Amino acid sequence: MTAFKFGIVHASPTPFSNGSLDFDSYGKLLDFHLDNGAEGLPSEMGDVEVTTKAVLGLFDRLPNFAGLIDASLDWQFMIELVSLARSAKPDFQFIFGTEYMISAGAIGATGLLSSLSNISPRIVRELYDLCHDEKYEDARSRQLDLAVMCRLFRGTGVSGLKAATRFMGRDCGVPRPPLPTLDDANSRALAEKLSAIRSIGAEPQGWR
Repeated sequence: MTAFKFGIVHASPTPFSNGSLDFDSYGKLLDFHLDNGAEGLPSEMGDVEVTTKAVLGLFDRLPNFAGLIDASLDWQFMIELVSLARSAKPDFQFIFGTEYMISAGAIGATGLLSSLSNISPRIVRELYDLCHDEKYEDARSRQLDLAVMCRLFRGTGVSGLKAATRFMGRDCGVPRPPLPTLDDANSRALAEKLSAIRSIGAEPQGWR
C-alpha cells in the first residue's frame, strides 16, 4: 500500500455559484511541489458531486494531484473511480471518509478518515491493519462495533463526540459556537450506551 508523501495539502473546495468546482485553479494555486488531494463530501460542497471524469481529467493538468477523499457512500462511483484512476495513475490514493473500511478496502481504498479514532483508537487501527492485509473476516467484529458507534453519534454529531472523548479521559473541550454542548443528562446516557459496546473496555483511558 502506497502512503501519502510528507507535506499533503488538503481542503474541500467551495463550489462556484453555478455549481461547478474549479479543481484546476485550486490545484495550481497550491503548487508548492507538494502532493495534494481533493475531497469529495457532497454535504459540505453544496451537494455538488465529484465525477470520475473530473478526477481523471486532473492527472495530466495537475502533476501534484495525489488522490481523493470521498465520503459519498456512492459505491458504484468509488468502484469506477478506483478502477479507472489506478489504470492511469497506479499510485492514486483513495481515502474513505468514514469508518466503513471493509467495503471500502475491498474496492481499493488506501486509508480512511475517522472521527471515531478520537474515542476508539485501538479498534480503528486494528480495523485498518486487518483491511490492509485483506483479512476482512477477522475485521468484521471491529467493523460491527464501529458501525454501532456511527449510528450512536448520528444524532449527536460533534457535541456527542466531544462528550465521548471526555468520557474516555481525553477532554477536547466543548464544540465551537453555534454548535451546542451536550448537557449532563444526555452525556451520561451516551456514556452508558458507549459502555455497552463490547470493545470499548479495551480502549485506552486518558492520553496514553
